[in-house]
Amino acid sequence: MIKKFTTDVETPFIYDSSGIYTQEDPSKIDQIGTMLLQTLETLGIDGVDLLEVVGNKRSVAMRVKQDLIIGNLTTGRVDELASRLDELEATLKAEKVEEEVEEAIVNLKELSRKVNMILTEFLGDFAPRVYRNQLKKLKLEEGELPLKKMKDLIYALGDAANLMIGPTQSQEMTDRLLMLIK
Repeated sequence: MIKKFTTDVETPFIYDSSGIYTQEDPSKIDQIGTMLLQTLETLGIDGVDLLEVVGNKRSVAMRVKQDLIIGNLTTGRVDELASRLDELEATLKAEKVEEEVEEAIVNLKELSRKVNMILTEFLGDFAPRVYRNQLKKLKLEEGELPLKKMKDLIYALGDAANLMIGPTQSQEMTDRLLMLIK
Protein backbone atom coordinates (compact mmCIF):
# COMPACT_ATOMS: atom_id res chain seq x y z
CA MET A 1 0.00 0.00 0.00
CA ILE A 2 2.74 2.47 0.96
CA LYS A 3 4.55 1.94 -2.33
CA LYS A 4 1.67 3.23 -4.47
CA PHE A 5 1.62 6.53 -2.55
CA THR A 6 5.39 7.06 -2.65
CA THR A 7 6.66 9.58 -5.20
CA ASP A 8 9.81 11.62 -5.77
CA VAL A 9 8.53 14.29 -3.38
CA GLU A 10 6.33 12.28 -0.98
CA THR A 11 7.20 9.45 1.40
CA PRO A 12 4.22 8.18 3.38
CA PHE A 13 4.68 6.00 6.46
CA ILE A 14 2.70 4.02 8.99
CA TYR A 15 4.02 3.36 12.47
CA ASP A 16 2.04 0.95 14.63
CA SER A 17 2.42 -1.96 17.00
CA SER A 18 2.78 -4.45 14.14
CA GLY A 19 5.67 -2.60 12.53
CA ILE A 20 6.88 0.30 10.43
CA TYR A 21 5.76 0.55 6.83
CA THR A 22 7.62 2.99 4.60
CA GLN A 23 9.93 3.37 1.63
CA GLU A 24 12.05 5.70 3.83
CA ASP A 25 14.70 4.45 6.25
CA PRO A 26 12.59 2.57 8.87
CA SER A 27 14.96 3.51 11.70
CA LYS A 28 14.23 7.21 11.09
CA ILE A 29 10.49 6.58 11.18
CA ASP A 30 10.93 4.46 14.33
CA GLN A 31 12.73 7.38 16.02
CA ILE A 32 9.99 9.81 14.97
CA GLY A 33 7.23 7.48 16.14
CA THR A 34 8.82 6.57 19.45
CA MET A 35 9.62 10.18 20.30
CA LEU A 36 6.18 11.43 19.31
CA LEU A 37 4.25 8.73 21.21
CA GLN A 38 6.39 9.21 24.34
CA THR A 39 5.91 12.99 24.18
CA LEU A 40 2.15 12.70 23.78
CA GLU A 41 1.96 10.12 26.58
CA THR A 42 3.94 12.44 28.88
CA LEU A 43 1.55 15.27 28.05
CA GLY A 44 -1.48 13.02 28.56
CA ILE A 45 -2.68 13.48 24.98
CA ASP A 46 -4.48 10.48 23.43
CA GLY A 47 -4.23 11.48 19.79
CA VAL A 48 -3.64 14.30 17.38
CA ASP A 49 -5.88 15.10 14.41
CA LEU A 50 -3.11 16.78 12.45
CA LEU A 51 0.46 17.62 13.36
CA GLU A 52 2.51 19.48 10.77
CA VAL A 53 6.19 20.24 11.02
CA VAL A 54 7.38 22.52 8.23
CA GLY A 55 11.09 22.73 7.50
CA ASN A 56 13.20 24.47 4.89
CA LYS A 57 13.96 21.27 2.93
CA ARG A 58 11.38 18.75 4.14
CA SER A 59 8.06 18.80 5.94
CA VAL A 60 5.97 16.15 7.64
CA ALA A 61 2.30 15.81 8.50
CA MET A 62 1.08 13.15 10.92
CA ARG A 63 -2.17 11.90 12.39
CA VAL A 64 -1.90 10.02 15.70
CA LYS A 65 -4.47 7.61 17.16
CA GLN A 66 -3.52 5.47 20.18
CA ASP A 67 -0.45 3.50 19.00
CA LEU A 68 -0.90 4.30 15.30
CA ILE A 69 0.79 7.11 13.40
CA ILE A 70 -0.02 7.78 9.77
CA GLY A 71 2.35 10.30 8.26
CA ASN A 72 3.79 11.75 5.11
CA LEU A 73 7.21 13.30 4.55
CA THR A 74 7.46 15.70 1.63
CA THR A 75 9.78 18.03 -0.16
CA GLY A 76 6.79 19.36 -2.10
CA ARG A 77 3.77 21.47 -1.23
CA VAL A 78 2.73 21.36 2.41
CA ASP A 79 -0.90 22.31 1.77
CA GLU A 80 -1.57 18.90 0.20
CA LEU A 81 -0.26 16.85 3.13
CA ALA A 82 -3.51 16.73 5.12
CA SER A 83 -5.54 15.46 2.16
CA ARG A 84 -2.86 12.84 1.45
CA LEU A 85 -3.20 11.61 5.05
CA ASP A 86 -6.95 11.17 4.47
CA GLU A 87 -6.20 9.04 1.39
CA LEU A 88 -3.64 6.94 3.29
CA GLU A 89 -6.01 6.39 6.20
CA ALA A 90 -8.92 5.41 3.93
CA THR A 91 -6.72 2.95 2.04
CA LEU A 92 -5.36 1.51 5.30
CA LYS A 93 -8.90 0.95 6.62
CA ALA A 94 -10.00 -0.68 3.36
CA GLU A 95 -7.01 -3.02 3.37
CA LYS A 96 -7.56 -3.97 7.02
CA VAL A 97 -11.20 -4.82 6.24
CA GLU A 98 -10.01 -6.95 3.29
CA GLU A 99 -7.48 -8.68 5.54
CA GLU A 100 -10.16 -9.46 8.11
CA VAL A 101 -12.49 -10.87 5.46
CA GLU A 102 -9.74 -13.06 4.00
CA GLU A 103 -8.50 -14.31 7.39
CA ALA A 104 -8.79 -18.08 7.51
CA ILE A 105 -10.49 -19.76 10.44
CA VAL A 106 -9.15 -22.91 12.10
CA ASN A 107 -11.26 -25.12 14.34
CA LEU A 108 -8.97 -25.93 17.25
CA LYS A 109 -11.51 -28.28 18.79
CA GLU A 110 -11.29 -30.51 15.70
CA LEU A 111 -7.48 -30.34 15.66
CA SER A 112 -7.07 -30.78 19.41
CA ARG A 113 -6.59 -34.56 19.28
CA LYS A 114 -3.89 -34.31 16.59
CA VAL A 115 -2.16 -31.42 18.39
CA ASN A 116 -2.11 -33.41 21.63
CA MET A 117 -0.75 -36.51 19.87
CA ILE A 118 2.19 -34.51 18.51
CA LEU A 119 2.77 -32.81 21.86
CA THR A 120 2.69 -36.16 23.67
CA GLU A 121 5.18 -37.62 21.21
CA PHE A 122 7.66 -34.86 22.08
CA LEU A 123 6.76 -33.92 25.66
CA GLY A 124 5.36 -37.14 27.10
CA ASP A 125 3.29 -36.70 30.26
CA PHE A 126 3.91 -32.95 30.27
CA ALA A 127 1.97 -32.43 27.03
CA PRO A 128 -1.52 -31.79 28.51
CA ARG A 129 -0.18 -29.30 31.06
CA VAL A 130 1.90 -27.39 28.49
CA TYR A 131 -1.11 -27.27 26.14
CA ARG A 132 -3.49 -25.97 28.84
CA ASN A 133 -0.96 -23.43 30.09
CA GLN A 134 -0.42 -21.97 26.63
CA LEU A 135 -4.17 -21.79 25.94
CA LYS A 136 -4.60 -19.96 29.24
CA LYS A 137 -1.59 -17.69 28.66
CA LEU A 138 -2.89 -16.66 25.22
CA LYS A 139 -6.49 -16.46 26.53
CA LEU A 140 -7.73 -18.93 23.92
CA GLU A 141 -10.46 -21.53 24.04
CA GLU A 142 -10.86 -24.62 21.93
CA GLY A 143 -13.14 -23.65 19.09
CA GLU A 144 -12.85 -21.56 15.97
CA LEU A 145 -9.76 -19.35 15.88
CA PRO A 146 -8.31 -17.03 13.27
CA LEU A 147 -5.32 -18.65 11.59
CA LYS A 148 -3.02 -16.03 13.14
CA LYS A 149 -4.12 -16.99 16.68
CA MET A 150 -3.57 -20.67 15.89
CA LYS A 151 -0.05 -19.88 14.66
CA ASP A 152 0.56 -17.85 17.83
CA LEU A 153 -0.47 -20.91 19.87
CA ILE A 154 1.81 -23.23 17.89
CA TYR A 155 4.81 -20.91 18.32
CA ALA A 156 4.03 -20.53 22.04
CA LEU A 157 3.92 -24.32 22.40
CA GLY A 158 7.27 -24.51 20.60
CA ASP A 159 8.79 -21.91 22.91
CA ALA A 160 7.52 -23.74 26.00
CA ALA A 161 8.83 -27.06 24.67
CA ASN A 162 12.21 -25.52 23.88
CA LEU A 163 13.04 -25.36 27.58
CA MET A 164 12.17 -29.03 28.03
CA ILE A 165 13.44 -30.77 24.90
CA GLY A 166 15.89 -28.34 23.34
CA PRO A 167 15.77 -26.20 20.21
CA THR A 168 16.16 -28.93 17.58
CA GLN A 169 13.30 -31.13 18.75
CA SER A 170 11.21 -28.07 19.60
CA GLN A 171 11.58 -26.80 16.04
CA GLU A 172 10.67 -30.22 14.66
CA MET A 173 7.56 -30.27 16.87
CA THR A 174 6.61 -26.75 15.77
CA ASP A 175 7.02 -27.68 12.11
CA ARG A 176 4.79 -30.73 12.52
CA LEU A 177 2.13 -28.65 14.29
CA LEU A 178 2.26 -26.06 11.51
CA MET A 179 1.66 -28.84 8.96
CA LEU A 180 -1.74 -29.42 10.60
CA ILE A 181 -2.97 -26.00 9.50
CA LYS A 182 -1.49 -25.81 6.00
